[in-house]
Order: sequence, then C-alpha cells, then structure tokens
Amino acid sequence: MPPPVQPPDLISPGNSEQVTTLTPAFSWSTVTEATQYEISLSEDEGMSSVLWSEVTGATNATYPDDALHLQRGQAYYWQVIPLDENGDPFENASSSVFSLLMPPPVQPPTLTSPASGDMVSSLNPTFTWEGITEAAQYEIRVAEDEEMGSFIWSTVTTEISVSYPQDALNLNYAADYYWQVVPLDAEGNMFDDVTSTVFSFQTPTIQPPNLLSPVNVAVTSLTPSFSWEAVEGGSAYAITIGSSEDLSEVILMVNVQAVEFTYPGDPPLENEKTYFWRVQALDADENSFGEASSIASFNTPSIGEISLIAPVDQTVTNLTPSFSWGTLELAANYTITILLNEEVVWSQTTETGEVTYPGEPPFSYETNYSWNVQPLDGDGNPIANKPQATFTTPPLVQAIPTSPEGQISILTPTFIWEEAEGASGYKLEVSSSEDFSDLLWDPTLGVTSTTHPGDPPLEYDVTYYWRVMAVDADGNPMGEWSAVVSFTALLAEVVQVIPTSPVGEVSTTTPSFSWEEVEGASGYKVELSNVEDLSELLWNPTVGVTSTTHPGDPPLEYDV
Repeated sequence: MPPPVQPPDLISPGNSEQVTTLTPAFSWSTVTEATQYEISLSEDEGMSSVLWSEVTGATNATYPDDALHLQRGQAYYWQVIPLDENGDPFENASSSVFSLLMPPPVQPPTLTSPASGDMVSSLNPTFTWEGITEAAQYEIRVAEDEEMGSFIWSTVTTEISVSYPQDALNLNYAADYYWQVVPLDAEGNMFDDVTSTVFSFQTPTIQPPNLLSPVNVAVTSLTPSFSWEAVEGGSAYAITIGSSEDLSEVILMVNVQAVEFTYPGDPPLENEKTYFWRVQALDADENSFGEASSIASFNTPSIGEISLIAPVDQTVTNLTPSFSWGTLELAANYTITILLNEEVVWSQTTETGEVTYPGEPPFSYETNYSWNVQPLDGDGNPIANKPQATFTTPPLVQAIPTSPEGQISILTPTFIWEEAEGASGYKLEVSSSEDFSDLLWDPTLGVTSTTHPGDPPLEYDVTYYWRVMAVDADGNPMGEWSAVVSFTALLAEVVQVIPTSPVGEVSTTTPSFSWEEVEGASGYKVELSNVEDLSELLWNPTVGVTSTTHPGDPPLEYDV
C-alpha cells in the first residue's frame, strides 16, 4: 500500500495573524502527490459554512474582489485540501485550520474646524479635518438639517481641507448649517459605517448699516449729503428721509447702489427744521437684507446762520491757509475778513464758501489771528449773522544747510541739510547770484539730501549759492529760507600732454603722431592746423591710445 499523503503546511497568513487588506493573499506548502488544491474560507473554525472556495494548481491564491465582502475586525478561518488528478481529495490530507483577523475597523475622521457650534467669519468658510490612513479621498457634505438628509453642497477631495466655493449655492447670513466628512477608498467607495460626526456651524450675522453723516448734527445746506458704511453682502441700499422721529411721515425714499447720497432738493427741505433718516441694506433682488440702521437726525440751517468750517481754533500748517464755511441759499456773496488784535489784515468778497489766503500782506509766525464771514444778498447788503473763529500760524521752521560749503573739487556735489521738525519735504534753490535772481536748479524733495544731476552743468572757478526751505505735504512753505551757503568748484591741477613726434620736417603727408601718456587719462583729443593759434582745424580726432596716424583725408601738402 502507498504511504499516506501528507497534508500541506499553511504558510501565510499565519495562525491568528491580522492581515492589512480585505483581499488577503494565501500561500501553503507543496504536496508532491497533489495536482491541484482547494482553498476554503469560513466564518467558523469547523469550516461548516464556506464563504469562499477556489481550486488552483498553484500553492497560493488571493481573495477576489468580486467575492463576498469580508468585514473589518472579523475573524475568519481557512484550510487547504490537496486534490488528485481527478479532482478528488486525498484521504486524511486536509491541512490544519488557521484563523486570520481582518484589518481593524476604519475610524471616522475627526472634524477640526469649524468646531461644532462655531460662528464662521464669512459665507465661504474653510473646513478642515484630520486624515485617516485608509482613506484615499474624502467627501465633504454640507446640509441644512442635522440628519444630513439633503445636501446643499458636497465635493470629493484628496486634501484634508476645502473652502466653500463662490459658485455654490449661497449660504444665508445668521443661519445654522451642518457638515460631515465621509472617507472613501481609491475607487471612491465608502467604508462600511464610517462617517464623521456631524458638526454644526453658524454663518455671520448681518450688521445693520452704520450711519456716518449727518448724525444728530446741523447741516449747512438744504441739499445735504448722506453717507454710511457698506454692509457685507449688500447689493444696494434704501435710504428713507422723513419729518417724524419714527419716520412715519416720509419725505423721500430712494434705492441707491453706493454708500452715499446727496439730497436732490425735491421735495424741498425747510430751513430751521429737524429731519430724520435711516438706511436699509438690500439684496440683489432689492429685498431687505438684515436689520435697518438706527434712525439719525439732522437740522437744516437757519436763514440767518452760517457755520465756519476751517480753520476753527486750530494751528494751520502754512502762511497761506485755506478758509471754508457753510453757504446759505439766500446769500449771493460772502465777505471774509482776517484780523490781528482787532485790526483788519485782509478782506475779500467771494461767491463761494472757500478762499485761500494769497500771502500778502504776509502773516507772522506763531501768531493768533481771528476771521469772520459776512453773508451778503444780491445787492451787497449784509444778511444773517457774522460768525467768527480764530487760528494760529505755525511756528517758524528753518532747515540748516550743512554741505557743500567753501571750496569743493567736483561739479556734481551732494547737498545735505538738517531735518526740520514737522516738514513733509524741502524746496532747494541753487543759483550763481547771491540774490537767487537766476536759478540754475530748484527741485522739491522729500529727503534731506540730493546730488546735483549735472544738468544744467556747473563750472569750475564759479561761486554758487544755495538755500533750502521746509514745505508741507502740499508743497506750501512751512517757514523761511535757510541761511545762504556758497561754494566754489576748483580744478585741482592743470594736466598737460607732452607731444613727442613729429617735430620739424617730415617726409610723408600721412605722419604718425605720438605723445607721452598722462596718468589717469581715459583718452586724448588731437588737433592739427596750418595756423599757429589752431583757429582753423584740419583734423581733430579723439583716440584712446598715445599715438595715431593721419588718414590722408583731408590731404596734407608738402612745404607747409
């Protein structure tokens, strides 16, 4: 009788070994007498209920993708039976039964931001979560209900963060939403029962418009300008103006695209009356967007009152300040008067509500002046009151020049002066006359030094004068000219070239000219003439070496 067939040894996975995939690979030892093998997988150690089996001529097999889906964390059992050439099992040759443990269940990703209950800062929030090893990609879902029954947006990404896109369904302000992340494998399939928890978040609330002007103050015109801060997400604004504190008596209601509005004058407002206004943001369909602003009031001017705007009890920045005041509908002209110690310094009549002081007679520095404006009717008669305010001229500011001064050796000197406190820039003047009647250069700069550009060129042995003045941001003088400083550029030494040949008579009409090299020279200018004072030049090349040959044009003559 032939000896009994020995059962195969199971190699991998080993008994009680945990595998890393749901489609594990099996291998076993060879049985000499067997031509094929039957591998079986079961949920019970007795192998009474087979989930999968396969007959193969090899000593290995891989659990197929299309077989019954194995469960993570589940223990399974496997066995190999050798078969003869007829496909029949050998007697008592079945292998041992090995157990294998499937990979542990996939843990759901942990959501990080926005944390549950957080209020996000915009309608396009960024979502982040912690990745898991088993996932190749993630599906993020956003819904209006905590059960995540209907998604308003979802997307698949390989990253662990994503922002809500601009082109998705717009989220509403001050609304609760819910989000969740589902891990997916490389084929985009979900893992069994693996989804993150559901986090809620709240979109930002809509702030009502913040009114800027006029807010509980008097205006200077019956066509005042209104302004307010923009509301994020707002497409337009409805401004309401009325005569009652609760705006039940509406004078004008209009929709505008901007954050400012000028009253058109129709219906006309009345002088010496209090009015009220508010602003409501609108969406793209001109529906109310968030809450309306608070209600602010403003007072229209009286017929006989104007208000001085600037400068009022302040120090001006220069000696030619600009004056402005509110206008009256009944006024045709205005006379502005400036006084020093109750003495009139200057007066002018204008049709507008502003004027700039011409500078004559000049103001004194650090001095208190007063000014008033008298409104006039069309016949030049005073109407209304004549308000008065004061202003102070700025302190004397002078820059101190430091360089160049005295004798210098270059024609492109750098001008340097000390910084003047409060100055926004400086005016520089350079002249060849001490009274600066002929200016050569007069730049305005924002720094305390500058180098002469060489144009217009300065000259040696000429005395030049320069001074500097501090100016404000508008280029207006802030003080007086500095002291005048002079400088003279002196040529250090006379450089002379020594010719060597030709001297005397030569036998050619194309002689070669040579001379001694001068240290530091970059090139040489040659002049040839048939008159001793070289007033008429026959040839005048510039060369970079210490010799050159006459080219024959123009031709030289013998015996000359």
